[in-house]
Amino acid sequence: MVKSKNAVAKPIKLRVCEPIFQLLMTGDAVKKEVLENKLGNDMKYKLSNHILKIRRLSKAVIRVVKSGTKVVSYQLVNPTDESVLNYWKNRGITISSTKTKKTVSKMKDFDAVPMPVPAPAEMPEVLEVTEITA
Repeated sequence: MVKSKNAVAKPIKLRVCEPIFQLLMTGDAVKKEVLENKLGNDMKYKLSNHILKIRRLSKAVIRVVKSGTKVVSYQLVNPTDESVLNYWKNRGITISSTKTKKTVSKMKDFDAVPMPVPAPAEMPEVLEVTEITA
């Protein structure tokens, strides 16, 4: 029996956290509800655990966006970093570089504009207490 040169690759079974990781690979902030819907009702409560697993396995930097004390969304800060891309390469999955954003390497990449310095506020006159009577 002769094996063909164009053998079909065995399909890769994704880990539970990898669909979430694929959504985060765009570099945009992804709402918590979207990630919970991707997991389904049974695994919703483990979302923070899956985010932690992504951080540990791929050395990814994931920013948590909060409103007060509640988590609103998650954002992958370094989608084009070597450690993140090597994670997918080692798993046998190719990630297109057009889907990922450029990471910020220097402060000037932020295109930040310096804020004007506010004028110092006038301090009210302070009275000195010299004598206390009961």
